[in-house]
Amino acid sequence: MSESFADKFRPEKLSDIKGHPTAIKKIKNWAKNWSEGDKALLLHGPAGTGKTSTAEALANDIEWEIEEVNASSVRRKDDIKHLVQSIRGKSDEPILFLIDECDSMDGRSLTPLKKILDNPPNPIIFTANEKWQVPNSIENNTTNHKFNLQKRSIKPVIRDIAEKEGIDISKQEIGKLATRQGLRDAINDLQEYAESESSVDWDDREQDIGNFKAVDNILRGKKYSGEMTPPDLVDWLDENIFETMDGVEAMRAYQCLSEADKFVQRANDTQNY
Repeated sequence: MSESFADKFRPEKLSDIKGHPTAIKKIKNWAKNWSEGDKALLLHGPAGTGKTSTAEALANDIEWEIEEVNASSVRRKDDIKHLVQSIRGKSDEPILFLIDECDSMDGRSLTPLKKILDNPPNPIIFTANEKWQVPNSIENNTTNHKFNLQKRSIKPVIRDIAEKEGIDISKQEIGKLATRQGLRDAINDLQEYAESESSVDWDDREQDIGNFKAVDNILRGKKYSGEMTPPDLVDWLDENIFETMDGVEAMRAYQCLSEADKFVQRANDTQNY
């Protein structure tokens, strides 16, 4: 099996990271001027947009040792306590603690972590795909930076990898790859294109955009490509609006949902769809 392009061309320095120039500059300044007690960072945005790669490249640039932890492995209170003990550890040089996917953590077990975030003895970077799912004890005690790669940032990376790998691909096909969910998906699909000699139009995978984006898209009348029937969709929205919206926004959403429910019932009664 050939080496993954995503691993082979993984950024080694911050200058290799594409997109997010303002965030990257602020993150680098944070690291260069870091001192004990400085606030932790939260990098949030869709998967494959360079959050983890940025933290790893930063550690290389600043010459920090890095400890990477996936939040899925620190769900229990004992796991959190062990992580906190590691962060409290002292060494001659700072150790960067990278805690990936913190939007999967249970806020009820984070008391020990919240305490250390008040005065971190080592630099800490959290990553999350969905900011709204990050526990308040983390979000409120970190400096947030949003990652969201645009097509114009993805295209030159795909073009450069294609040239280095000797892949014959047109500008139009590169443009199609650049519309993928993130850079990682685009790179993986370039490799699939190169090794299978197929068209870049094969990508019929369902994209998991998350409940928050899905609710927003549906309520704004954007195209819905799912398989739920109208009654099931109304029920699903009823369950998820409260988790993704609040205040006046939620009130208006429920008003719209109420009208939709009436239309569904009317269609059922009249059999006129």
